[in-house]
Amino acid sequence: MFYDHGFNFFKPQTQNCSSIDNVVGVEFPIQAWLAAIASFVFGRENLSIIFRIITNLMVICGLVGLYKLAKLYIQNSLLAFFPSLLLFTCPVFVYYSGNYLPDAAAVSMCLVSFYFFFKLFHSWSIRNLIWYSIFITLAVLMKTSLIIYWMGMALLLFGWFVRNRKQKAIITYWKIFFAQ
Repeated sequence: MFYDHGFNFFKPQTQNCSSIDNVVGVEFPIQAWLAAIASFVFGRENLSIIFRIITNLMVICGLVGLYKLAKLYIQNSLLAFFPSLLLFTCPVFVYYSGNYLPDAAAVSMCLVSFYFFFKLFHSWSIRNLIWYSIFITLAVLMKTSLIIYWMGMALLLFGWFVRNRKQKAIITYWKIFFAQ
């Protein structure tokens, strides 16, 4: 509907006829908006294909993030490939990957955030904290129920900061996570 009604990101519309002007409260519609922008370039008839390509690109990023997370702990490239392969062969995940729902893409962004989160414990850097914040925020915006992971990781990270007496890190942490 973004394509038909002016690409207004803050007025997400659906095919629902029971709402006024088809405007509904939805989760962060980044996939639909990106698909509408891309279909403006490639043509409206390709909108469905572009939407699925965007979703599948996000899923591929999530599988790569899961692979890198496993490689961070396993050290063997072949064995680290198995968690991604297991997720990729899960029928439910594959079904939702080719769908218009944001579930698979949001979980994939959460997997990428897991990689940057656990990388923080191996080597502290503000860059990893920022990348973690970007991906977990995107995941939570796309699927609100993923806020449970954000809260758990935020508490774990705060506890790690306190235990290791990283006062500057605690201040940065509070600014990034709670100033949003």
